[in-house]
Amino acid sequence: MDWKIANAKSQFSKLISLAVKEPQIVCNRQNPVAVVLSYEEYNRLKDLDVVLHRRPKWAKFAEYSIQLVDKKNLPEIELPSRSDRRDSLF
Repeated sequence: MDWKIANAKSQFSKLISLAVKEPQIVCNRQNPVAVVLSYEEYNRLKDLDVVLHRRPKWAKFAEYSIQLVDKKNLPEIELPSRSDRRDSLF
């Protein structure tokens, strides 16, 4: 269901009740600007985003490790001398 902002404000309880069942679209001058959805749906989408779009940190490490084993694919890396680095320990 689409809601005008004024109606969403005046009928906030109803908006929330309906959002538990299905996402509710809030419009400003007939243009969608927000979606109100249940907390469960929010968590499902958040978890799905992590699974589909964010690579775990170990995945990049594993990719580099494979490249190190197969030295043919190693990119040329030029490291500045230790005196040129901000922190001489690294």
